[in-house]
Amino acid sequence: MSGRQGRQESSIDPAHGPQALFAQQLRDLRKTCGSPTYRELASWTRKIGTPYSDTTLSSAARGHELPSWDVTSAFVRACLSYAKTSGEQIEADIGTWASRWRNAKAELSPDGPSSSPGEESAERTERTEHAEHAEHAEPRQEGEGTGEASGEGTTTARTGTPSTAPGTRTRLRPSGKKAGWALVGIAVVAAAVLVGRSMAAPESATTDAARSGTIAAPGTSGAPVSPTGAPGRLPSAPTADADLDGDYRCARPRFHDGVSWTPCTSVDAAELTFMVRLTNSGPDPVRVRTKLGYIRATVPHPCPGQWGTGAELTVKPGTSVMSPPDTCVVDKQPASAFQAVAWVGPPLRTAWDYREMSPTVHVQPDGQTTVWAGE
Repeated sequence: MSGRQGRQESSIDPAHGPQALFAQQLRDLRKTCGSPTYRELASWTRKIGTPYSDTTLSSAARGHELPSWDVTSAFVRACLSYAKTSGEQIEADIGTWASRWRNAKAELSPDGPSSSPGEESAERTERTEHAEHAEHAEPRQEGEGTGEASGEGTTTARTGTPSTAPGTRTRLRPSGKKAGWALVGIAVVAAAVLVGRSMAAPESATTDAARSGTIAAPGTSGAPVSPTGAPGRLPSAPTADADLDGDYRCARPRFHDGVSWTPCTSVDAAELTFMVRLTNSGPDPVRVRTKLGYIRATVPHPCPGQWGTGAELTVKPGTSVMSPPDTCVVDKQPASAFQAVAWVGPPLRTAWDYREMSPTVHVQPDGQTTVWAGE
């Protein structure tokens, strides 16, 4: 960390109001994290998937007005990421900052109405790398739904979510009946442990098509359907038997509107399973759109159903969700490399901005033995 200070900021008197105190706390955080410049912080917001300009970030710490929660969350995550803070600690600190932001918001407008979910949704949808926001919108409210279409790949029934941290090596053993989205009500810190570890960069199966987000399945109307194809909503109750042990690896976490997400590849004796896991450690529900696919021997494939084109769902605060493990399963193929690839973005967005891929797993010529890249 360079610690370059840039231009000297004007002083703030915290006694001038909640917005001034909050800005001073943001400045103190930046100093504690090594005093990165606002340009460096802007670069980090792009890396973690919540891009803001250096002007927007510096305005947040100016004390003239309270920044929006989205800007605050991006500022805090960028500072902590710059300081190489662990994923577990980042998620714990985000919870503290969410409470701090709400208290400041309440002091500034104790009798005023909160901003509507539509205002925050518009802010999120229109954000670009150099977007600047001065709105005081709060995170969106809850809603949920998904869709399904036809796609490519062999599927078998599975259920559950990883019960061990990404990167651990155990044997895969499905338990219980098929699940839809397995919503796991867990403590924020425990969720962060599952997604917060940084994995080695994917290799060998990566293609230009995956980098540009061009994986697609045959189009559908996008109408909400259940995982079985019938109209309906995704299950909202935690799945008690969501117990998936396995030899799996997950990618480094990315972030979208306070939700951390990571694609994972799991291996058993005959098959490979591709999943995406999302964790919301913030104070409010966040609605997202996600797409899941896989790469085999440099050729991209969409997962079957709507997951291959774009499924919408709401991640409730303090919970983790994972795509149904039976959604995207393929047989092992001799002498082939595989990895999961996922995108997560705002609802209604047709273009996919950010993608991440799991570490590559190599199936050996015998069609059974697997070796993870870099191990």
